Amino acid sequence: MGHVKLLERDADGLVRVVTSRQQGYQIKQETPVIILKLAKILQERYGFVSKKPVATLNETVIVCTKEDWELVLGWDNGEGTYVLGRHRKGEADSAKLGAFLEGIFNDPVLADYVKVSG
Repeated sequence: MGHVKLLERDADGLVRVVTSRQQGYQIKQETPVIILKLAKILQERYGFVSKKPVATLNETVIVCTKEDWELVLGWDNGEGTYVLGRHRKGEADSAKLGAFLEGIFNDPVLADYVKVSG
């Protein structure tokens, strides 16, 4: 089973969680630093385990896991910030994962990096 794309950009450049598309997020600092912050939140507040970041000149990726969940946090020169996810039970649980991800994007720790928009 492959990963499900959890974020997409709309025509206005807002990032939206694919499973809900209701809340938009403007990434204020479009750099690899945001995925490091996301990984830190996942570890400290939600008990995920993060592998060491893999970085090249064009892309940075961190894989975070917890029980049956796997999130791939990434940033690259072309797409910017992206998040992929998968659950052992398949895509049926991607809505739960999307709701969880929205909670993280609304976390005050990310206020310097993410602006909640309409």
